[in-house]
Parts: sequence; C-alpha cells; structure tokens
Amino acid sequence: MQPFSQLRDSEEEPEFAAVGTKDPLQEVEQKERIQHVREALARLPEEQRAVVILHRYQGLSYQEIAETLGISLAAVESRLHRAKLKLANLLAPYIRGAER
Repeated sequence: MQPFSQLRDSEEEPEFAAVGTKDPLQEVEQKERIQHVREALARLPEEQRAVVILHRYQGLSYQEIAETLGISLAAVESRLHRAKLKLANLLAPYIRGAER
C-alpha cells in the first residue's frame, strides 16, 4: 500500500482493511442491519425472543435452553421455529430493499 501522500498522484484508492478499519459505507450498512435485527427481535413475543437470544447470542444448546427456561425440548424447537418465521416476515422488507 502506498503512503497516503502518494495516493493523490495515483489512480489507486486507499485500502481500508489494510490499515485495520472498515470501509465507512460498510460500517454504516452493518449498523443499519444490526438496528433492523434489534427492532425485529423486540417485536417478537417474549417467549420467542428469549429462545432466540439464548441460542443465537448466548450460544446455548436446545437442551440448555430447555433446562434454563424450564420448558420441554419440543417447546424450544417450536418457539425457535416460530421466531424464525416471524423474523423472516419482519425483516423481509429490509432484505428486499437491500437486494436492489
């Protein structure tokens, strides 16, 4: 990578990843994605939101979730399935917009 002072004389663009930072546009897009997911999670019923957070963000297995919440393994599977369907529905407008 060339020093910044030499870039103005060349056609090359600075490489953001090479200096340990992301492209500013990528950072904005990532923050938007995170915000959309947070908003969608907040709209889930509490029992669905709990299993999603425990599984996806806390890394618990289905069995560990069942033990933690005091519910059956089948209930964990059912709640996760319904949560995934609802999240897909809630995030569909954002996903369709991002594909354009």
